[in-house]
Amino acid sequence: MKDKIISNYFKALVAGAVSLPLVAFAQNGQGGIGAFAAQLGSILNTVVPFIIGLGVFVVTYGILGLISSAADEEKRKQAKDFIFWGVLGVFCMLSVWGFVSILAKI
Repeated sequence: MKDKIISNYFKALVAGAVSLPLVAFAQNGQGGIGAFAAQLGSILNTVVPFIIGLGVFVVTYGILGLISSAADEEKRKQAKDFIFWGVLGVFCMLSVWGFVSILAKI
């Protein structure tokens, strides 16, 4: 029961923190939801390439692990999993980023 109350309190706290910029934009009369969306878009345009680079790093780490542990079958399987999930993650990130970019130009 106590965990549920804490969980609900945390959800309300997060919702309040997320909506706080909307209140701040409403105060100066210069934006509202459009300015908030523009600011969120500029933040995402900065963060997304970093996350894609992190995915490329995971693929590189898997390739180096595959090369360095050619004799150990268990480590080779782990390295192959790193490569697979890294490539899949980079593909998904680039696909979604491109799709959103196409939708933004419409």
